Amino acid sequence: MGGSNIVALDAYHKFLRVPLNVLHDSEYHMALMQSTRLNHTDCAVVISHTGNDSDTLLLADSLKKQSRSNDCDYQLPRIAISQLW
Repeated sequence: MGGSNIVALDAYHKFLRVPLNVLHDSEYHMALMQSTRLNHTDCAVVISHTGNDSDTLLLADSLKKQSRSNDCDYQLPRIAISQLW
């Protein structure tokens, strides 16, 4: 979503080089649908420059509700997405 999509696409390209099944969704609704199919062995990476985009926040919240544990790294601790975990 937005400019962060370029960073996410680059990460996806790099993840393709390791022996993992990886997916990349650049559109919010597709990413949200994909997030509902994750299980306890899956990992989701959400990339956001500002951490305040409403679609990104909704996606992160959906992932949080489905996960058993969360591991997050934030550059700026006061951004909205950091409040989810």
